[in-house]
Amino acid sequence: MARRLDITDLRSRIDWALRQMQRDGQTDYPVDLEDLAQTIGIKVVWRPMVPEGVTTVTPEGICIYLQSNFRDVRSSRRERFTLAHEICHALFYEQLSTHPQLIAGTPSGATLEKLCQRGAGYLLVPTSKLSQQTNRQGPVSSLAAIRSLVERCDVSIDVVLRRLHEEGANISNDYGAFVVRYHGGEATIDSAACGLTLRAIGVVPTSGQLLHTWFTSKLRGFQEIAADTWVKEVGERRLVARRVSWSPHSDVIELRSEAGDSP
Repeated sequence: MARRLDITDLRSRIDWALRQMQRDGQTDYPVDLEDLAQTIGIKVVWRPMVPEGVTTVTPEGICIYLQSNFRDVRSSRRERFTLAHEICHALFYEQLSTHPQLIAGTPSGATLEKLCQRGAGYLLVPTSKLSQQTNRQGPVSSLAAIRSLVERCDVSIDVVLRRLHEEGANISNDYGAFVVRYHGGEATIDSAACGLTLRAIGVVPTSGQLLHTWFTSKLRGFQEIAADTWVKEVGERRLVARRVSWSPHSDVIELRSEAGDSP
């Protein structure tokens, strides 16, 4: 029985696809996903339909269909993530352009969907791109650095945060950032990235957690010292949480571990 493929295998296939683009002279970011698909033998077609993206496999090759109905109103970054997700589905096949064959050990169902979600983030924000920024500027420790990655890779802040949290080494040990969105009057944490120090003290929220629940369960004892700024003493250090507006519909909570005598 073949070993079940995992995220490491998918990342290897994504790296292969990115190398094919480099051979064609395509090295800039953001990744041109339609060019990448064409380079490795995948057809991309936009058409009116209900799902946002579908991958079809025939003896003639692999075709990704993308929903054209709402291109004028939907975020282009959402469309890019959908295409990246579908490309990941295709990468579980060999011989992409003719008589594709599913690679032995490819999972199915929810497991495959989760792999393709993670793979899409890796395709859009490869480890090499995170490492380039870290090598130039040091580990990410500010919203300015996060925004730089968002713009350079043309992705949502959620994708950047999830990738930073996955890699770990590319975010400062003492820094964290969480996206907060408002649904029906409730503030929900949608994505998060934390450095190793913050992970060790157990303050990382889970996706979908209510902001109020996170504050009361993880940050009990915080004191508000200014508008949207809270502080808690932890031994010889202090945790500082600060809420910053990110977009008309979302905020970001920055969390830092600082020396106890920091101003």
